[in-house]
Amino acid sequence: MSDLDSSAMPGTGEDTAFLEEWDGGRHRAPTSVVRRSTIGAGAAALLGAGAVGVHGLLGGPERQTAAGAPAPARRPPGGTPSPSTTADSTSTSAPQPSPDPTTSAPPAGPGAGTPADGATTPDRDASYSSLTDPVPGDDAPEVGRRRAGRLALPVADTPASRAHVVRRAGLSSGAPAVAAVKAAGLDGWLAEQLDPSLDDPAGDHVASLFPLAGAPIATVRARVKEFSWDAMYQTGYASLGRQMFSAREVYEAVVDVFHNLLQVTIPSDGLWASGPDYEERVIRRHAFGSFTDMLLASARHPAMLVYLDNRSSTKAHVNENYGRELLELHTLGVASGYSESDVVDCARVMSGRRITGQHEFVYEPEHHATGAVSVLGWSSANSSAGGGLAVGDDLLTYLARHPATARTVARRLAVRFVSDTPSDRLLDVLSQSYLDAGTQILPVLETLFGDEEFWSSTGTKGRRPVEDLAGVVRALGVDGRTVTAGAVRDMYWQMRDLGHAPLAWPAPNGYPDVAAAWASASSMVARWNLHRRLVRGWVDGMAPRKALAADLAPADGATNAEWVAAVTTLLTGRAPTASTTAGLLAYLDAAADAPAEDPRGTTAPELARLVFDSPSYLIR
Repeated sequence: MSDLDSSAMPGTGEDTAFLEEWDGGRHRAPTSVVRRSTIGAGAAALLGAGAVGVHGLLGGPERQTAAGAPAPARRPPGGTPSPSTTADSTSTSAPQPSPDPTTSAPPAGPGAGTPADGATTPDRDASYSSLTDPVPGDDAPEVGRRRAGRLALPVADTPASRAHVVRRAGLSSGAPAVAAVKAAGLDGWLAEQLDPSLDDPAGDHVASLFPLAGAPIATVRARVKEFSWDAMYQTGYASLGRQMFSAREVYEAVVDVFHNLLQVTIPSDGLWASGPDYEERVIRRHAFGSFTDMLLASARHPAMLVYLDNRSSTKAHVNENYGRELLELHTLGVASGYSESDVVDCARVMSGRRITGQHEFVYEPEHHATGAVSVLGWSSANSSAGGGLAVGDDLLTYLARHPATARTVARRLAVRFVSDTPSDRLLDVLSQSYLDAGTQILPVLETLFGDEEFWSSTGTKGRRPVEDLAGVVRALGVDGRTVTAGAVRDMYWQMRDLGHAPLAWPAPNGYPDVAAAWASASSMVARWNLHRRLVRGWVDGMAPRKALAADLAPADGATNAEWVAAVTTLLTGRAPTASTTAGLLAYLDAAADAPAEDPRGTTAPELARLVFDSPSYLIR
């Protein structure tokens, strides 16, 4: 098995060497000019090569995305306009992704409604067809076991395995990112990524741009006007900035997984004071820690109690919404077989958890519903109102440690890192790791990255809009230590228009993480236009690294095929597929073996942009 796809195109051996020895020194100044239209010829070439939507790239049929989710707002309250969408003015509505298939159909209950209504979300559990066919010619890493501290890796440290871990475990793309893995060693890089103390100067800089991101409730109340969404937006900006620039790539991906599992919509009505604190002290604090601790923290947090309306649940009028979502989405899942009576008793146990006028958590015994309760094997006399908080914590601990919850957590992580349809075998292995580790999350990640299914899953995941953006920004070498707040805000509104602003999914089931949910022609065109803005340096405060132009130029004596291979390898960390090569050569309108020419440097940026538009990039 070759390290990179040897059938994709001529000159692959040179591409592998280019990846291995990348130092920016193989390029020279351009030697001639080839003028091409941007969207016209380029997109047409890629369309002809089959690059239509991420779902299409993975080999599945294009599907209609689900309707019914609220359309993302284009501007925050107070009249601040969102930045213009793209340099190429293509009007597009935000896609409405279908929900994540990691949950099952809800039990019979009330009709459609908002979380505060205590109603189920009817379309939350739409499932999708299998998307497990790998990209033709995208080789899996070679097998050979290595030991990395607590990690046993079932692959050799090769260019293919490095490229796979960069694009699947991390948020990056390109030869420099792959070279960084080579420098640390495959196992060493993963060990660094799983180290909670990893230095993160770029992530720290981005966080400093938004001082209210993750701010405590009291701080937000003291610094913004009542009901202002400013702190919530800053929290969303910081989340996106970290995904674009943080050195802690795996951690940021895991934060995203668990926010979507214990979802509250940021921004949304009622969370203006508590939403930022929830993200920081519930999700981020525990993402590499204990899921039990995370679940306990969420159940005492004002943001969750407001979002699912537990603040109004009393012994006289028990609101079942939080109890239902706690079982259905946060822990067991309906496949566990819980009943409607389990939902009611869970809601009774959670009654009395309320918030003060200062948006802080308070337990009010007079509102707790006492009396015997039972939830799927757990039971309590629940005889004392004063002891109701402890009873609730005991139930939450039981739920966190339940094998069905282990399966829920395992599926979320496997869908994020392995496949839209992970195998039952892998879910069994990850679930057992979760239980053996006492609900600690890091051991589950170590098990996942040590499993052959992770390494053999090449070509089975597509980039959602945020992952697309993060990969482009990192491949272009934009410096996160100097990025501006305005640039990050601009990108946030781009993601909002695409239906993928971090933390902002409008339903309690969290963003979907499967390719079919993001299949939209209008969305794909908008992403292509965004690629062009970034490559061309048209986003103020997010300029590509200075040496990029020289690195994109054709090398002395290179043919067009070799130039296409070099640019693709530079930006994606792997050789192009045959379809990508064909599309890029069609854009150049030149023979594969003809000398590559670009004297004015006008073609190289468009070639780079089209690489980001192609299957070689959009499949991670």
